[in-house]
Amino acid sequence: MEMKNESPPVKKTLELLNSAFDGWGDEEYFKWKFYNYPDFKEGHNYFFQKENGVIAFTRLFHKELNIKKLQKNHSVFIWGDSVVAERHRGKGLFSQLIDFRNKKIDKENYNMEMAFVRKGNVPYHVHLKDGWNFKELPLHIRILSPSKVIKEYAGLVLNEKEWLENLLGMIGDRIHLDFEEETIYLSELAEKNNEKDKKFLSFGLNINNQMTKNLIEAVVNEKETKKRVNEILTLPFQNESEKEDNEKTINSDVKIEHKDDLTEEEIGKIEKLYDRALREYNIHFRREKKDIHHLLEYPYITDIILVKKSGIEGFAVLGKYPQEGIKEIRVLELLHKDEEIFKILEKEIERSCKENEADLILMISEQDSSGNWADINKQVVMWDPLKNEKNLKNLNWKVSFYDIV
Repeated sequence: MEMKNESPPVKKTLELLNSAFDGWGDEEYFKWKFYNYPDFKEGHNYFFQKENGVIAFTRLFHKELNIKKLQKNHSVFIWGDSVVAERHRGKGLFSQLIDFRNKKIDKENYNMEMAFVRKGNVPYHVHLKDGWNFKELPLHIRILSPSKVIKEYAGLVLNEKEWLENLLGMIGDRIHLDFEEETIYLSELAEKNNEKDKKFLSFGLNINNQMTKNLIEAVVNEKETKKRVNEILTLPFQNESEKEDNEKTINSDVKIEHKDDLTEEEIGKIEKLYDRALREYNIHFRREKKDIHHLLEYPYITDIILVKKSGIEGFAVLGKYPQEGIKEIRVLELLHKDEEIFKILEKEIERSCKENEADLILMISEQDSSGNWADINKQVVMWDPLKNEKNLKNLNWKVSFYDIV
């Protein structure tokens, strides 16, 4: 067994990542994320190799973070894709990788370490214990295929939430969800399915988009268990009608374009839009022409949306997440001059995703989403505090999915 600090073997590393994170990605995505990344360095990869297989791996992504109050860009390292093969866990391999990595990066000129994690998972608690700060990211989810998404992700949610599985075990055979495409009994979502007679006193809920939004927020978001259970049990009595936004007439001076790629002239104008739009934020990651080019090279882009008035005033890049089963489209980048342009982009994003037969849309936006988007408080950015700087949490951040993926 050998520890290495160099470019990892692609196929063997992919095998490890996909075994640990179901549907992590393919070779094309790996090369885009690793080798095509603007600040890629071979020495930012750390892994153990045994008998030509990769059994433990971690990676650092170097980024520049602009903090307005400090009036300069700060060099940061973001942890990513850390994994140990299941049969080799508990042997201290990951700790050895981290110790070796820390000795290496201490010699480099950087200001802090960061990580994007889900609130409540193991890295989240490890970083909290180490004194890291965190900020919730404004994640919005729009479910376009409710029954398919709920069936696919129920197991993942229940693995983390024993209280919910127990609740479904008690009432799941007495409540069924009526979707447009099928009927699902709540007990079918739990592993503890007692296979009772589902025809006996079963109460049906007609699930529309608003009900789906409320259900997702009640189950996923962090709340006291008693409050969460109460929200779920009262869903049948909310009787909320569908909240579809009325289509607003777009001003004749607004032009919307859906594109496969952009010209260098358009990229230059988008770079200027970044310069203007990012002035409104206290903290954001670097956006130079090389970053925009890398964004547009994402291998699974489904749409590029431009909103034009006097110039380009809105910009969105949509990309499919490379996984089997659920078709998840993420808004990799979302940039807009004002709220009016955001609302136009939001509608165009949903329209585009429906045309591309998406089941689920994920978007990070500081703007309030409309209608049937669920607001989720589980995604966070964490950081090891800068010297004499511990109040970044209260500042206005601009983060996109491109910064995360």
